[in-house]
Amino acid sequence: MRRGHSYEFWTITILNAAAGVSLALVGLESFSEERIPVVDVGAPLGMGILF
Repeated sequence: MRRGHSYEFWTITILNAAAGVSLALVGLESFSEERIPVVDVGAPLGMGILF
């Protein structure tokens, strides 16, 4: 197993989590009046990748 593997894995994990969170935030900003699927899908995706 290469030494850089762990680093690459965590970089991808963090980027995916950040993408999920930012997706949820954009959804909240754009549609604060109503509940939309973007918020429901984005946050769990970001969290699901972490755990």
